[in-house]
Amino acid sequence: MLLFPNSRYKCRRVPVATAVVVVCSSLLWLFVSNFSYPHQLFASYGFVAAKPRAVSLVSAIFLHQGFIFVLPNMIFLSVLGKQLEDAFGRLLFLGVFVASGIAGNALFYALDRTSTIPCTGSTGAVAGVVAAFWMMFPDNIFDVDVELGWRHVTTFAAKTFAAVGAWLGWQFVVLGIHEPMPMTYILWSNIGGFGAGIVLALLAKPTLETPERNQPYTSEL
Repeated sequence: MLLFPNSRYKCRRVPVATAVVVVCSSLLWLFVSNFSYPHQLFASYGFVAAKPRAVSLVSAIFLHQGFIFVLPNMIFLSVLGKQLEDAFGRLLFLGVFVASGIAGNALFYALDRTSTIPCTGSTGAVAGVVAAFWMMFPDNIFDVDVELGWRHVTTFAAKTFAAVGAWLGWQFVVLGIHEPMPMTYILWSNIGGFGAGIVLALLAKPTLETPERNQPYTSEL
């Protein structure tokens, strides 16, 4: 059983940065999945803790090694990113996304420096977006779809914690199907990215004017 949150928020402007990241990451995954020698690409641009390179801290964020990795990341980035981008602006939003991804990779490096497996994915970056959204919009209202396989079970209204819970549930699914990457990478990159998102949101929140949310979209439960 999986949960899919749908935000009631109406954007004030087109979420260009969110759309660019989602489209580019998805297209890059499609390209890599049809690439003759993807392992060489992952070895060159993925993050290898035993042989860290500064460029791979960033390039690894935009590469994915399987559908199960790219799907939940892009879903939650699409749902939460548009509102966070509205609040932060495009450049600051991208900064939070990339900085959270780097923080996730850095934590994995700090705790497992012997790993020789190329690690990729925007897990830490999206974790930072989820955490920053939670800090900025704890009372947002979502319509949460409950799906069992391909069958729709029900939809219920809930606040941001339900969206965070749905994201967390997906992470357990990914942890159970973690190959070809080590489970520790998914775990530590999530923790590192989530922590970075909290810190960055708390630092930015006092200087930002949160977009006003129309009453019909944020009414109390």
